[in-house]
Amino acid sequence: MAKTAREIALEVIHRVHKTGSYANLLLPKKLRESDLDRRDKAFTTELTYGTLRAKGTLDWIIQQFSKQKPDKIPDLVLDLTRMSVYQIMYMDVPDHASVNEAVLIAKKNFHPGISKFVNGLLRTIAREKDNLPWPDKEKDPARYISLKYFHPPWIVKMWIEEFGIEQTEALCEADNRPPKLVIRVNTLKITPEKLTDELKEAGWQVEPGMYMPEALVAKDAGDITRVPQFKEGQFYAQDESSMIIAHVVDPQPGETILDVAAAPGGKTTHMAQLMHNKGQILSVDVNPNRVNLLKQNIQRMGATIAQAIKADATKLKSVVKKPVDRILC
Repeated sequence: MAKTAREIALEVIHRVHKTGSYANLLLPKKLRESDLDRRDKAFTTELTYGTLRAKGTLDWIIQQFSKQKPDKIPDLVLDLTRMSVYQIMYMDVPDHASVNEAVLIAKKNFHPGISKFVNGLLRTIAREKDNLPWPDKEKDPARYISLKYFHPPWIVKMWIEEFGIEQTEALCEADNRPPKLVIRVNTLKITPEKLTDELKEAGWQVEPGMYMPEALVAKDAGDITRVPQFKEGQFYAQDESSMIIAHVVDPQPGETILDVAAAPGGKTTHMAQLMHNKGQILSVDVNPNRVNLLKQNIQRMGATIAQAIKADATKLKSVVKKPVDRILC
């Protein structure tokens, strides 16, 4: 039997928490293998990433109403509960649908006592969601903003010192909105104008980015990995804030660049195109699985001057044999 959108989201969330898997690698694979339509894939994506981002806040909410502390709830049950609370609190999903679907999954995977626990807890949270005992904003603004908008406390404290309480809250709220899909045109292979025309012919809505000439904002794109332009390395999914970094490094043709913690390769392949594939880029990452992904992206994007290297960035004497012109760390 084909898995539902929520079952796929739960599987990915649980594997990320249990094994340290990368959601951005695991989820697209699961979606490609599924029978979900475009709308359900978008729902699964928002649910998965949202639940992972909001983990600390979701656990705090669960703790307010559960007789069992989160660390005493079985792992898979806790992830199911987190996922359902995220729908109740942050998604445009009817509360009864969030509860009922969670109970169905619980009945399918656990004994009756678990489904009763999930049902009771979620119904209570849905009923009381507007009365949560958030920390006092006046007395402890950093904790209030950190919990409500699920941002790390150290970032919130730093932003409050820099921008003030109200602007920090607005910033965190904006930061949680689903981002637009931005792609970086690989100018080693195609121009932004030509790629725009091709993608529009394929049914995409495409418009120029805000800052980078090689950036395009795509709408109604569906699974971008299925289009031939992606497979041929004509573009890379990358936010403009990430694209800016390669321009700050400003690598010049013929130079030797060291890219530390380089996987999955967005900035490495971007620097290669800015260098017109002339020079050398040493792209280092310590994780073997991420190095494999780095190699795949280097090959797909045609970044022939880039070399993917598995190494510890604190021990590079055996890797870097000659002086380098610039380092991206």
